[in-house]
Amino acid sequence: MAVQVPEWSNGVVCKTIVRRFESYPALKGENMKIVELVNKLEEIESKSRGEAKVLCGRLIDDLIEWDMQMSAIMKKTSKKFVKQMEAEEDEFIKFLMKEGIESGSIGEA
Repeated sequence: MAVQVPEWSNGVVCKTIVRRFESYPALKGENMKIVELVNKLEEIESKSRGEAKVLCGRLIDDLIEWDMQMSAIMKKTSKKFVKQMEAEEDEFIKFLMKEGIESGSIGEA
């Protein structure tokens, strides 16, 4: 399947590129992943000239850097979340055991 890329006039700034991307019909619907956006921007960059090409390249670099930072944050957050869930699970099991023993549903060993 061929990807449609809108034609950009000379002298386009990055904000205009982003706005055009946001309104481009082929990109409506599901959220795009950063890698998909970068791939489309690289295709546009290859067809651009002058300042538009430089600005597009900078936008690509910024998106890649942002994605790497978000990945690192998510990795740290996921580890903390898993540890917290494990601790809460242990506490919940202790609570159930205590309640079961107190109610007589579980025999005390």
